[in-house]
Amino acid sequence: MDTRPIIKSVQVSDGGDGFLEAIYATGDYLWEQLESVNAYGHPIPSAYLSDIENASAYIELANTCGYAPLGNESLDITKSSTQGLGIQIRDALNKGFKQIYVGLGGSVTNDGGIGIAQELGYQFYDQHGKEISKTNASCLGMISSIESPKNINHLRGLNFFAVNDVENPLFGPNGAAYIYARQKGATEHQIKILDEGLQNLDFQVTRCLGEKFAQEKGAGAAGGTAYGLKVFSKAKFIRGFDFLSARYELPQTIKNGRFDFIITGEGRFDNQSLSGKFVQGILELSQLSPLSTVVIICGTSEINSLNNIVNPTVILEIRDKTQTLEYCMEHATDLIEEKITDYLTQIR
Repeated sequence: MDTRPIIKSVQVSDGGDGFLEAIYATGDYLWEQLESVNAYGHPIPSAYLSDIENASAYIELANTCGYAPLGNESLDITKSSTQGLGIQIRDALNKGFKQIYVGLGGSVTNDGGIGIAQELGYQFYDQHGKEISKTNASCLGMISSIESPKNINHLRGLNFFAVNDVENPLFGPNGAAYIYARQKGATEHQIKILDEGLQNLDFQVTRCLGEKFAQEKGAGAAGGTAYGLKVFSKAKFIRGFDFLSARYELPQTIKNGRFDFIITGEGRFDNQSLSGKFVQGILELSQLSPLSTVVIICGTSEINSLNNIVNPTVILEIRDKTQTLEYCMEHATDLIEEKITDYLTQIR
């Protein structure tokens, strides 16, 4: 008699790293290869997915504006820009795609999406009326006026979707800079300047374009990239978990599967993880199978237990406190296997 466990696995992403691979696994897509730039404007190879039949393109911000494309470059958030993502979007528009889905998350940027906007033809001017030729996060406070593209009609009839993983507003105590810029290498002084810059961007966008979405849930995603997509391309916000779980039919799978364990993961499990990210969605869906134990595997955890959760929930932190962070990241696979094995052995 075969007593081996039956395992059902899906490759998921809430919009950040791995978004393209998760989409690719759900259907028949093509890879579109092109040259772009990383968050600091240095040339890199890049790619996005296309669905020719439905005239749709799927683009991952982390593919250009995330950590991996930086290589060994040191973090400098003041130089960060979403230009690379804008290059990909412009390429997709030139190829005739009418629906653009942008996965947000894992960015090292904080420019409010002005790098994308400039690639789409928007022009930004300083207080002297001089055009800011190359935008990045350090330019936010310099913007005194914004001019829409002369061929703005090329953006009409298109559908943009920002696939978000967070619910933060653009600026303020819970905004893009104060919540996320520190982990992108920003100092306390830089965070204050960046937040003020995002406030200025919102003021100028409202004054010049008549758009005001800074306080909408999710506007602060990916250093304000979600906000930029909203005001410059009329993007609609989609919760990353809802977007991917529907494609994988996760609600039906979990409800009908009668699983002993539902295992998910998170790099750092903290309060941000419970503000729209994939792990929160899994905790919600697990209630469809109340006899399942939810196992959350994470690198580090700031949460020891979860209250008011229907399912039994276990948090497994894989970090080896006797080793460096670099060692733990390099040996993450081994550490996960060890932690899972120890846990299952204990409960057998």
